[in-house]
Amino acid sequence: CDWSSDVCSSDLGLDSFPNLTIDDLNNTQLGPYSVSPQFTVLNTYQLIDNLSWTKGRHTMKFGWEGRKYITATSFIQRVRGDYDYDTLENYLLDLSPAFAERNVGAAPYYGNAINWALFGTDQFRINSHLTVNYGMRWDYQGIPHDDKQQVLNKLASLPGVIDFNEPQAMKKAFSPRIGIAYTPGTSGKTTIREIGRAHV
Repeated sequence: CDWSSDVCSSDLGLDSFPNLTIDDLNNTQLGPYSVSPQFTVLNTYQLIDNLSWTKGRHTMKFGWEGRKYITATSFIQRVRGDYDYDTLENYLLDLSPAFAERNVGAAPYYGNAINWALFGTDQFRINSHLTVNYGMRWDYQGIPHDDKQQVLNKLASLPGVIDFNEPQAMKKAFSPRIGIAYTPGTSGKTTIREIGRAHV
């Protein structure tokens, strides 16, 4: 038997060798780590463009950002099985373990999504002491690919209680902001700033 592989699994009637723990042998463990295999792969493609324009007492900035996420994750535990026996004798006699758990049907979670964002701000210099900054940002958060699979459970919906539908992206995520910068006196060494943001 090669304990580092699945060679023994067919002898146990399993498609992979599980994690076995024998309590009376000082909690000896045989087999792979109970929460493996797990993995995460994330590729992010990002494109940003910002533009600044100064005219008179106005300094305006505009920007756009787009992100494409390509990701796959597997994080389902105990897909090979995790069995805890009180004694070695119980295991050898094929008695029920004290603890037994195995998840079935493990599959990667695909979180592929596209996000967008736009913003525009204007920094207006009212005078040598006071500057006002105001603007708006809009965000679009795409729905991850596998989150859309919730609609497959639509038959289990209970009207008025719970509905299994495909999630919809929020298209009205506006974030206005306003800020002031005030410089008292004539030294120019002190500036008081206050910025306020809101999400609509």
